Amino acid sequence: MNMKEEKKPNYIGCRLDEVTFTFSQEANCMSDNETEIIEITAKSDIGDIGNDSFFVTIKTEEWAVDNVKEFKLLFRKIEEAVKLFNNKNEDE
Repeated sequence: MNMKEEKKPNYIGCRLDEVTFTFSQEANCMSDNETEIIEITAKSDIGDIGNDSFFVTIKTEEWAVDNVKEFKLLFRKIEEAVKLFNNKNEDE
């Protein structure tokens, strides 16, 4: 008989309601600044980012990317961090 081990939820007793990520990079060649900073905040609209129900706000005075892939990577990193907090695998 082949029995699978039952998965138990890894609930940690709290919800992730809001999280802010601040990224920095060297300024682009057209900038007067030395660095560029972007602040991306994920906020839950129902009180739990772990349910993938959140919106994103972006704050920056200047942020340059060479292509769309770089911008997508920032959001992928945010998704990965939220999943880590909520103990979710990539498959979930």
